[in-house]
Amino acid sequence: MLSPDAMLTLGLRYDRSERYAAQLTPRLYAVWHPLPGLTLKGGIGSGYRVPALKQADDDVWEPSGGDGRSRDRGNSALKPEQSTNYELGLVWEAQNGLQIGAAGFHTRFRNRISRMDLCRTPAGQAPSCELNGTHHVAVTQYVNEDAATLEGVELTFDLPLDQVRISANYTWSNSRITSGVNAGRPFHNLPRHMLNLGLNWQADEALEFWSRARFRSRTETLGRSAGRPSHLTVDLGVNHRIGKAMTASLGLYNIGDVVMADDPFAEGRRLYLGLGGRF
Repeated sequence: MLSPDAMLTLGLRYDRSERYAAQLTPRLYAVWHPLPGLTLKGGIGSGYRVPALKQADDDVWEPSGGDGRSRDRGNSALKPEQSTNYELGLVWEAQNGLQIGAAGFHTRFRNRISRMDLCRTPAGQAPSCELNGTHHVAVTQYVNEDAATLEGVELTFDLPLDQVRISANYTWSNSRITSGVNAGRPFHNLPRHMLNLGLNWQADEALEFWSRARFRSRTETLGRSAGRPSHLTVDLGVNHRIGKAMTASLGLYNIGDVVMADDPFAEGRRLYLGLGGRF
């Protein structure tokens, strides 16, 4: 701690793997409260991510997608992902609970782990990607992007109003692969614009209604498919507390049944019923 209003954090992480070289990743982060309710924060840090076992094995064909009708293939040549991350942001909190935040970030990647389409069924057609005598919607493989950058801005908003809470967050991202066969292209399936809206109403001590809306702009995919269009999904639900320990939940997700025809990870309209307890 530098002063009652300022804090500096230093960190150092050590990773060791039987398959990959050991790595040290340092981190430096600062937080400053110049005025009541106002927080400035920023830092620089390194990242290091070793491929999971399923990602680094050519013989692994993992079922994927909401219905498991696609396959992700491992890659024994996969290298660990390394990154350098820069972040600067501020948060303002009013006495009534209103909280507004903004942050900018810039990340430089080396050997970023991503996926690339080996085969993808055209929209509206029956699964056509053949693998061991079975047809699938899509087949992808884990790959490294030699060098890449990701930068953007995040905005957050949260407002409690007695029994109602309104929340929103928006992210603008600009991604670029800067070397290799995909140089100049954005990241696989990463939207440039993402917007999330939330509304909660605490009707009484036991009953809560909630709603969520999520917007994703058009994305590109690496490989053979043309990308996916922008889309909006809406969810609604209710939670009812039963006594002191039990809560019953009902949720209707993706009310509009928005599904990309060639997206193996898409989940259509679905109903959730749940009963939870705390002890």
